[in-house]
Amino acid sequence: MISAQNLSFKSGKTEILQNITVKAEAGEILGILGPNGAGKSTLLKCLAGFQAPTSGDIYFNHLRLKDYSLKELAKLRAVLTQQITFNFPFKVHEIASMGRNGPDSFHSTHDQKIVDAALKLTQTHLLRDRQISSLSGGEQQRVHLARVLAQIWESDNALLLLDEPTSALDLKHQFMLFDICRALTIKKNYTIIVVLHDLQLARQVCDRVLLLQNGSVFNEGLASEIMSPHIISNLYDVEPERIKL
Repeated sequence: MISAQNLSFKSGKTEILQNITVKAEAGEILGILGPNGAGKSTLLKCLAGFQAPTSGDIYFNHLRLKDYSLKELAKLRAVLTQQITFNFPFKVHEIASMGRNGPDSFHSTHDQKIVDAALKLTQTHLLRDRQISSLSGGEQQRVHLARVLAQIWESDNALLLLDEPTSALDLKHQFMLFDICRALTIKKNYTIIVVLHDLQLARQVCDRVLLLQNGSVFNEGLASEIMSPHIISNLYDVEPERIKL
């Protein structure tokens, strides 16, 4: 479980997040939605521990996030960011093995089994000997998903943070990704937080949603209740009749 209390974040004089209070329970998928510039990715970075909030507290499994060591946090929290670029000729299995503390760890039999399992789960095992740069955007995205899953593979009650994870995926692999997420919430009690733009997908795959507007909480609650044409039209300033959910 992760929670943030009165979380704010400033960049210079610009207040990007303002008094955000949010909780994601173990075993659930929380979606974060909102217009461009609403603060979705910034909030995810704060919840991941990548950037410290200007004010407010974040608790993960009842401990303050900032009290975890980097090593402890790496075993319990994994993050799939929007843009990941590798300019070196790494192969797919080498990229995935970075979730196990770098390419050299792939020589460990134990780590190799975990990496192989993560590649199979994301349907990228047949690509294992290809260079990452030779893959399509969707294939690369699935390899990086395998990398972050390998990172927290041995942990229960882990936290998985995903920033626009379906942006390059076709429909089949979008469903595959969220089938994996749902299985992790059920089998390993993961807490999963995902930033999405696809409203229909969010309503279908998320248990609850947090709607952000101009860095503040616009609304939150069960996806089945909050994802209504009236609420979404007000959030995005679009006529209700244009909203199809």
